[in-house]
Amino acid sequence: MTDAYVLKSLRFNIVHQKLLFSKRSMTRRLKKPSHLAIGPSSELNRRKKPSATASATWRQLAPPDSSSAQGEEDQSVISIEESEVEGEDMSSSEEVSWITWFCGLRGNEFFCEVDEEYIQDRFNLTGLNEQVPKYRQALDMILDLEPEDDMEDNPTNSDLVEQAAEMLYGLIHARYILTNRGISQMVDKWRDHDFGTCPRVYCENQAMLPIGLSDVPGESMVKLYCPRCCDVYVPKSSKHQHTDGSYFGTGFPHMLFFVHPELRPRKPSNAFVPRLYGFKIHPLAYNLQYQQAPNGPAVVPSGQPGEVNASGLLNRLQDPEEMNRWEVSASIVLLSWAACALWLVLFKL
Repeated sequence: MTDAYVLKSLRFNIVHQKLLFSKRSMTRRLKKPSHLAIGPSSELNRRKKPSATASATWRQLAPPDSSSAQGEEDQSVISIEESEVEGEDMSSSEEVSWITWFCGLRGNEFFCEVDEEYIQDRFNLTGLNEQVPKYRQALDMILDLEPEDDMEDNPTNSDLVEQAAEMLYGLIHARYILTNRGISQMVDKWRDHDFGTCPRVYCENQAMLPIGLSDVPGESMVKLYCPRCCDVYVPKSSKHQHTDGSYFGTGFPHMLFFVHPELRPRKPSNAFVPRLYGFKIHPLAYNLQYQQAPNGPAVVPSGQPGEVNASGLLNRLQDPEEMNRWEVSASIVLLSWAACALWLVLFKL
């Protein structure tokens, strides 16, 4: 790099000396009588030409500025990096399948990626062609196959096929998560708390599982099942409240714990006890409140095993016929006790 620069500077000095020599000879030739002298403007123009030529020669021979060269190199490097990033983005977008794209959408975090081999097995799709409209086109979209008809010409048809593909994938997903492979994927998501935790205090942030209240599409949205308190809850995020519950089925959590019983958490040892001024409230108090409520039920079922149904007991005591029955049964009991006592006395004697 330095040798080339020295050669260029030597060449510049030689050219510069030649230009000065030509300039002196030109000025000597232009020295004429006053009446034949050339105007100052033309003489200045002639004198400016060598300087202009010298500056042009200097621009040609002078080495490029290091800062500008460095800037050009940086710009070229940045442009190359940007082109590489764009190429990587394009290649990655081309490689993403429809299943991966669908599971990555906002609100579809509960879904797992179904294996394409499972979808390609027609036995696993038995009966779905009767539930899903445009079944053939939807299946081709899920498997990233070229459609037979050009859907770009008809955007309405394209939207219908996309909705059908979403419905078909959801119904396939409900069957897939009952297999060993699907359960394994859902267990990984469950351990990562992807489905949220139970809002009940005594469940101590127990991880929940998605469940549907119906296997028929369109009847109910997805709910979350807590395996500790064995109750269902509405998802906290609104983005998950629009996912159909049939895409997870009504039996997925139970199948998971039948396959992996060691994963079933223990029931909570503590339970909430209602108190007033430090004293426990008896369940009869709630039943009496329900009975006296203006819009309360006529018959209040017992909420917990072993609780007394106070409303039913009070109704029986207020009925005369029921009282007669109680009296008859009580007299029968007393007579039976008396007969037993008499028999014991006679036996001892």
